[in-house]
Amino acid sequence: MGFKYALSRLWRYLGELQARWQTRSWEERESKHFRVRHLPQDREAAYLALKTAEAVYEQAVQLVGYRPQGKRLI
Repeated sequence: MGFKYALSRLWRYLGELQARWQTRSWEERESKHFRVRHLPQDREAAYLALKTAEAVYEQAVQLVGYRPQGKRLI
């Protein structure tokens, strides 16, 4: 594993931790591959985001040649 790769993974992990902390009291919805956190008034938008992300998931995986492990926070 190269230094740039390790640094990019660390940066991504720290960003996700920050997002989790900043949204810790928000509602959370899940789909097969994703999680989304939202304020109560944004419930419909969160549902739409999950539905859209799932609709293009397999195409995106094929395009970039990478399948993430676990559910991704969007």
